[in-house]
Amino acid sequence: MISEEHDPNQQDLYVNNLLQYSHQDFQVQLNNANMNMSELFQHYNIKAIDHIIKINQRVAESTGYIYLNYLKNIFQDLLKIYNLYSQQISNAVV
Repeated sequence: MISEEHDPNQQDLYVNNLLQYSHQDFQVQLNNANMNMSELFQHYNIKAIDHIIKINQRVAESTGYIYLNYLKNIFQDLLKIYNLYSQQISNAVV
C-alpha cells in the first residue's frame, strides 16, 4: 500500500503512522537511558530495543527506499545504542 502511493509526502506520512508506536517505545527507552544508563542493559530493555529494531527492519524491507526518510530520524540514536552495547560486550569478553 505504501509503495503504491505516488506522493512522497503521503508515503512518509504512512511510514510515520505505521511506526508511531514503535517510535514512542524507542523514545521511552532513550529517555530511560538518559536518566540511568544501566537501564539499557536490563534484560527487558534489551528485548524491547531488539523488538523495535526488528520492526524497523521489516518495515524497511517491505517499503524499500521510502523508509530512508524515517531512518534519518533515528539513525544517530541507533548508532549510540549499538556503540553502548558493543562496548558492554567488549568489556564482558575482556
